[in-house]
Amino acid sequence: MPSTLLLSQLVGDTDFGWQCGAAPGVLDLNGHTLNWSTGGGNGTALDTIFIGNGGRINWDGGYDGNWVNYPSNLRGTKPNTFSGVFHLRHGTMVLRKVPGVNALSGDIEMGGADGRNESFLLWEQSNQLADTSSIATLPLSKDVKNPRATLRLQSNSDGTLTPR
Repeated sequence: MPSTLLLSQLVGDTDFGWQCGAAPGVLDLNGHTLNWSTGGGNGTALDTIFIGNGGRINWDGGYDGNWVNYPSNLRGTKPNTFSGVFHLRHGTMVLRKVPGVNALSGDIEMGGADGRNESFLLWEQSNQLADTSSIATLPLSKDVKNPRATLRLQSNSDGTLTPR
């Protein structure tokens, strides 16, 4: 039986929260903002294919050092062609697409949130970013417990990390 992907399109800015488990399908951000919270660090497997021009995804993958912070994963065999900003505010996001398939195609922002958790971007496979992607770390307030945004290539490579 062939698998079918559900295509959804945002018609306005949207909050989505407490997802844990797998999230398949195609989501067109349509220039809007998607605020996605895993509920303080619940593990989320994103087989979602994000498409669309402009807009942003604000990812909250964990907050408080007292809570468990399971990583979320961008995975699958199809590229995410969403050209807007992916903002990893808190927690851990693992880039697990097939090598050479873009897990993220737009610009990436890390940190800058009012939490007490760090933001980690981990490469489980090589070549997960579009050649045009850039990564910016945003300043954190002085009361942030662990004010770090960390890139972990883990012996993988990604040809063009462009600082801004």
